[in-house]
Amino acid sequence: MSDSVEDELGTDPIDSDTDNDGYSDADDKYPLDSSKHEEVVVLDLIPVLVQEVIPELFNDDQDSGNGADQIEEESELQAQDQDLESQTALERSSGSVLHVSPNASFVYTRENWKTYAFQSLAHLSTYSVLSWDFSDGSLSSLESVSHEFPSYGTYQVTLRLTDEQGVIHEDIQELTISFFHLSNPFVQIILGLLMVLLIVSIFTTVRTRVGKEAGNKEEIRNEVMEVKAVKKIKSVAKKKTKTKK
Repeated sequence: MSDSVEDELGTDPIDSDTDNDGYSDADDKYPLDSSKHEEVVVLDLIPVLVQEVIPELFNDDQDSGNGADQIEEESELQAQDQDLESQTALERSSGSVLHVSPNASFVYTRENWKTYAFQSLAHLSTYSVLSWDFSDGSLSSLESVSHEFPSYGTYQVTLRLTDEQGVIHEDIQELTISFFHLSNPFVQIILGLLMVLLIVSIFTTVRTRVGKEAGNKEEIRNEVMEVKAVKKIKSVAKKKTKTKK
């Protein structure tokens, strides 16, 4: 080893083994450190460490498949959660019993006499066109809709879903709106008339009873007066008889 190299490394140009570790400065990778003399290579350990720490990076086919399956499962779970949230939200907002359509494509609940709220359970990724038909001339393309039917009767609510291939899926629910409901104006009129008739009947009955009672009192008074009059006549007749004697 030349003196210039010795000067650069800081070793003793006179002593061939500066750190006295048994290796000459020319063969010693660390001439000033007696604890080591060979260069430690760590590059070979990196792949091993990486494989031990994150082995999935070295199995692309299996991991990519598992990742896709996991994503699909998560999507399905999210869809179920969203459907459940839609149902519970609709039920909470209406405060009524939640009903499910025959094919479980939508849920609905009654808000009042002839108004219903409908919520589609289909996922956005499963269809391209959504439409409601309420069989009363009204249509809608909203996922969640509140609809008021024109009057009492039977209606068929149809949810049509068209997928990207043009296939149409239908779910039909029949609803019957009864005539007899307090919100029906005709029922209100009938009840109002019945109330008037009831009040008139009660008034007539009371008046008749009062009249009868008054008549009875008058008859009793007349009878009392007649009795008094007869007694008075008898008394006068007795007095006249005594006077003649």
